[in-house]
Amino acid sequence: MARECGIPTRIRSGSTSPDTTRPLPQKPGLTLALHLGHGQAWSEARAASARPSSSISNFNNRVGTPTVPADPATIADRADRLYDFAVSVTGCQTPWIALNELFGAQTPTPWTTTTAQYRANTLALVRRLAERGRGPR
Repeated sequence: MARECGIPTRIRSGSTSPDTTRPLPQKPGLTLALHLGHGQAWSEARAASARPSSSISNFNNRVGTPTVPADPATIADRADRLYDFAVSVTGCQTPWIALNELFGAQTPTPWTTTTAQYRANTLALVRRLAERGRGPR
């Protein structure tokens, strides 16, 4: 059984690393999580009938860091641009987007003002992506 964009309801998890020198396995029915910047890999995966989903790194470029959070007024636009880019790269109107690199996941409370804003930015980004993609998967 398949979900949106032909992604199966049950998949093995995994993702690529930023090292694009390693060949990626590509065959019909395979679901790959590729970094959005790997343009050629996306084309090759689709040509081989693999089902690519997307992942991003450099999370700090979108929400900032615990010590220097991004301006909260920029988060919705950054989420929209990320979502639109994922749609254009994957060819899917409801792409899967894997996020990583949450800084300070182990930071004890009470948080500093900047850490609290960073966390609020992260939550705002995830909520906006969920609005665009009809929720977490």
